[in-house]
Amino acid sequence: RAELARDLIPRELTADGAEVLSPVVYCSRAPHNEGIRVLLEEGQIDAITFTSSSTVDNFVSMVGDEVQKLVKGIPLFSIGPLTSETMVKHQLAIAAEAKPSTLEGLVAAMLDYYKQS
Repeated sequence: RAELARDLIPRELTADGAEVLSPVVYCSRAPHNEGIRVLLEEGQIDAITFTSSSTVDNFVSMVGDEVQKLVKGIPLFSIGPLTSETMVKHQLAIAAEAKPSTLEGLVAAMLDYYKQS
């Protein structure tokens, strides 16, 4: 699981009597560069997908205080409700949310969005 993952599944399985090992196998970290901000300033980004709350937090941290201004007019896509909550917390408009909360669902949400545009 991810370092920042919720413990919902292990907790529920343990409550049902299962013995659960839940090792952390990866962690999310924001890159330390200005590349994304430069691309946004140059209008080089057509869409942005967020696959977890940490990707939203890292993106906002990388882009800085002008994030809402820099993403204005760019469709922002969320993989699911928890990611969308984090986007709302950062005042980022959600173009579409995946249903179900999978990569396939995210692609389908994007396709539906662009079909309607």
